[in-house]
Amino acid sequence: FKPKFSKLYEYQQTLPTLPIPEVSVTLNRFLETIRPILNDREYNATKSAVEDFESSPESTELQDALKEYAKGETSYMEKFWWDAYLYQEEPLPINTNPCFVLEDDPGHGGADQISRATSLSMSTLKLVREIRLESFAPDMVKTTPLSMDQYETIFGSARLPSAGRDKVITDHKSTHIVVLCRGQAYYFDCIAEDGSVAITAIEFANNLNVIKANAENLLDEEIANQAVGIFTAGNRSTWAEMRERMCRLPGNQESLDVIDSALFILCLDSVETKALSESFRNTLHGTTTLTGDSESEVETGTCISRWFDKMQLVVSEDGTAGVVWEHSIWDGHSILRLFSDVMTDAYVKFAQQISGKNRVKAHVQSKRVDPEDLENLDLHLLPRKLNFVLDDKVKKKLSECSIQVSKNIKSLHSLVLDYDVFGSTLMKGNGFSPDAFVQMAMLCTFYNIQGFIPNQYEAVMTKAFKNGRTEAGRAATLAALDWCRAFNDTDLEDSKKLELLKVAAKAHSLMTRRCAMGQGVDRHLYALKCIWQKQHEGVASVKPPAIFDTPGYKKLGVSLMSTSNCGNAALRCFGFGPVAEEGVGIGYMIREYGINFSITSWVVSPEKFREELSIYLNQVYYMMYGQHGENMEKTLSENPPKKNKKKALVGETLR
Repeated sequence: FKPKFSKLYEYQQTLPTLPIPEVSVTLNRFLETIRPILNDREYNATKSAVEDFESSPESTELQDALKEYAKGETSYMEKFWWDAYLYQEEPLPINTNPCFVLEDDPGHGGADQISRATSLSMSTLKLVREIRLESFAPDMVKTTPLSMDQYETIFGSARLPSAGRDKVITDHKSTHIVVLCRGQAYYFDCIAEDGSVAITAIEFANNLNVIKANAENLLDEEIANQAVGIFTAGNRSTWAEMRERMCRLPGNQESLDVIDSALFILCLDSVETKALSESFRNTLHGTTTLTGDSESEVETGTCISRWFDKMQLVVSEDGTAGVVWEHSIWDGHSILRLFSDVMTDAYVKFAQQISGKNRVKAHVQSKRVDPEDLENLDLHLLPRKLNFVLDDKVKKKLSECSIQVSKNIKSLHSLVLDYDVFGSTLMKGNGFSPDAFVQMAMLCTFYNIQGFIPNQYEAVMTKAFKNGRTEAGRAATLAALDWCRAFNDTDLEDSKKLELLKVAAKAHSLMTRRCAMGQGVDRHLYALKCIWQKQHEGVASVKPPAIFDTPGYKKLGVSLMSTSNCGNAALRCFGFGPVAEEGVGIGYMIREYGINFSITSWVVSPEKFREELSIYLNQVYYMMYGQHGENMEKTLSENPPKKNKKKALVGETLR
């Protein structure tokens, strides 16, 4: 289906490659980055090692080797990125995979699971053809095109467990989806290989009703014994061992191939998640419900209806919907673009119901397979159930894995804060970058709770470069530390405090701009370390350069606060788990008149963090109001249409 003109990859070949910074520049910025999070002894030890490394021939040799290596690569970081994820042993849910909770469908109000699942799935299927024909519009930031390489694998891909390094496969001709319901796996074809839709919405909904009825008729013990998807929520080595064993039993390899090659996974959950925090938790990792006596407990929660190696569309009983995806393959920006188009299509369909298709143009142009051609296509439009043959060892490991996954879910603390006092409109009106403003809010909140400034990570997109992913933005600057100390200083005037906040916010914005241009610290240092490891593979007697064993480099690798800004009006929330055992994970979305935070942690109380974060935001709001009352009144009010004559005012303006 190779098109004559590729709209999708129109700019791909002209994108610049990710630059390799100069070693001296990176090392100086490394010292700047770690200074606020180290004590004097730690900093001096790190500084000494950095100076020794910079003056040694080894730094030049590693830099030259990295540049030579990069000549044969699209991006000097790409393979190192893949290795960092695919050698991971920890479970994918919570530790790696992020999630979105989608806004309600305007046509269904989120009240009907089958209707909502059908609507979202049919809109998603329409995009398969656009991507396969490469007519999908490229992503842009203003006039700057972004790398579109991730869309090549956005449908039909899976991460496969393996001893050592996992691998990623993609079926570019996939025509089916897999539906998980009560831990059971079903599949049916939906499209032709060229992406033409082969099934109607009514037929799709009927298939889901049949699947749901079949799953609901099974006993708890029956569903638990077939819920092999729970392995994808466990340790990767266990899943690799069990998958290899399963593939030696009759029929399992073929069933796993069906799941791996599916366009995407649709999860039909038998729970209602009215509260946003509940929806977030269910989408992120599923629910856990152990039934039966202590000796024969079986897991029947929604966590068994997941396949974390793939992209999953999750729909609850009440029609609440979300997306959870495998992060080594896709970043949030790509999945956001995909489901922004899906949600836009849903809104357009609703508008067409009101005004008619002649007056409202379709958002995604789709093509249907001619019914007369269906007989000539090898498509199976009715659902089929996948059954797995499991021996006693696999069944035992399945039970053990279920118990461990249940413990992981119960151990994670998470909730969502929908802050609605002010948002980006007010921040911009007072001279702040919204993202920098929110970064300082989270940083200072952690400082207020724990008494020290954390190593705070922010994902900064580098997709302006070919096959770009992210750079690690580090929010804990010296200016940010000054702000955190000043925030609770009762002797300092609010005007002085706000000046310090503006200095900290500007420092943050400068840092993120550098990161977006490939001039960050983390990725370059990590690549140099990887080059050294490649040069000394299998030689245990040689120690790496001392810089990689310093307190500064070690602390840089532990993000006590892991944060990311991703979202738009298509989402209710976005989030992920903490990356450090003692840390906090926060996905956030900045709206015009509010801020949404999804907060997760193993040890820090999200309730406490939510409370302190709200207190902080309210206090800064009143600081700004005291200093800029007139400006805030103008910013917060609706701008009325201009009239020739000014409206007479009565009453007294409050300051």
